[in-house]
Amino acid sequence: METPPLNFQQSLRKILTVVLYVSLALAVLGVLLKMQQQSYSDSILMVSLSALAGVLFLSAHMPIPIAEGLKPDLYATIMSKVLYIGSSVTIVGILFTLLHLKGAPDMMLIGCLSAGAASIVSGVLFLKNGDNWVVLKKAFITGVAVVLVGGYFIIKYGFTFN
Repeated sequence: METPPLNFQQSLRKILTVVLYVSLALAVLGVLLKMQQQSYSDSILMVSLSALAGVLFLSAHMPIPIAEGLKPDLYATIMSKVLYIGSSVTIVGILFTLLHLKGAPDMMLIGCLSAGAASIVSGVLFLKNGDNWVVLKKAFITGVAVVLVGGYFIIKYGFTFN
């Protein structure tokens, strides 16, 4: 029995998942090399964090598969998109911080505040309607993790990022 061919959305979702995991692994490697003051660590960080930010941004625009019978709110879909885009901006801010580029404080602040506010609203939406978790699960977990890491960078470097 043959499996049906994948459509474009399913193929893109699989590709984005692979790129996500590869870019996360390369980002960790880049940070470890940066801590050892290797000269090529900046290149690895630039490629991996840029790819990670791109994957998160594209994830905001992917349709969310919803099982039949579930009725999530429209606001849950909006918060999912805000979480992904806020996480993407925060990742770019982290990249700018690690590479000592201008604009890092602004991106970190905007990304962390938007993803943090969207996380709080997402929690309220989940408590209001349990079906919202289907839409919010991946974005919420990603958003909270990125906000925590972004918050660490804001606390560590302050708002000067010199």
